[in-house]
Amino acid sequence: MKQIVHRLVQRALGQRVGHEIVGAEAQKLMQHHRAEFFRDQDHLDLVGLGRLDQFPDQGQMGVVFESDLFETVFISIDERGPTGTAAAMLRDPRAAYLVLGCEPELDCADGRAALSALRQAKTVIALTSFVSPLMREYADALLPIAPFTETSGSFVNTEGRLQSFEAVCRPAGEARPGWKVLRVLGNLLQLAGFEQSSSEDVRAELVADEPEFVGGLDNTVAEGALGAVPAAAAAAALQRISDVPIYFADPLARRSPVLQATLDAALPTARVSRATLDRLGLASASAVRLKQGEGEAVLDIAIDEGVPEGCVRIAAGHAATAGLGALFGRLVMERI
Repeated sequence: MKQIVHRLVQRALGQRVGHEIVGAEAQKLMQHHRAEFFRDQDHLDLVGLGRLDQFPDQGQMGVVFESDLFETVFISIDERGPTGTAAAMLRDPRAAYLVLGCEPELDCADGRAALSALRQAKTVIALTSFVSPLMREYADALLPIAPFTETSGSFVNTEGRLQSFEAVCRPAGEARPGWKVLRVLGNLLQLAGFEQSSSEDVRAELVADEPEFVGGLDNTVAEGALGAVPAAAAAAALQRISDVPIYFADPLARRSPVLQATLDAALPTARVSRATLDRLGLASASAVRLKQGEGEAVLDIAIDEGVPEGCVRIAAGHAATAGLGALFGRLVMERI
């Protein structure tokens, strides 16, 4: 199992650069005042992966975790050698991809690039609890797996506490937990390290000596780890900034009728300040066409004075905005 888990990577760098720059400045402020620096993670799995040192520096497989419960993986396989980051395996498309528990067009930092990479691949195997029309288009094989609610497992929370959970109910039909499907595939390929019979065995293999709290966690942002924001980006006419609403965050939430009926699941809009609209001559517009690279979307305007001038806030994780491209970048806003 470690042969797969050992090549986990963080999501594409572009989604996190802003957070890390702010984190570095906050860290300096806390050090000056001799206070503790605490960095909140938007995805708990990143804490566990950081402790296990499961980010790839070499090897032929790359993985992206996108859910909070170790249930979403995006793997690319290439005979050419090191895969690198998630952004790299989408920017330089691979011949084969294994998608576990996610819809890359909605769950990746650049859904448009992810979809393009999958469409050109010779082989795409999807292990999934749900099927979409796009998935039927790009996947060559679909293997049913249980969502996290129907399997046991563990995650590491922000304070470093190892927390385990049990399945709420049995998997539907012939679906099986994702880790078990991977174990069987490893057995069929006669690979070593795929002898686990339960999720507890997987946990014991990874953190056997740390039953409650994991060690080795460090909030420190390395000095000089990230360069300055490019001047060209700062001077762009409009800059997209994105969030992923809580009920757009994973395939299960996106398919819940109850959750989708809440305000947190409202249709995405182009949130922009009135000053920005005035500068662009769009003060009277109610909807606009947004163009980002080769992608575009049509959205209603929502006045939001909390959005900095020159920026447009657009929610991600939704089909209405998936065609735009990366979560952060330059865009053009036009009257319809």
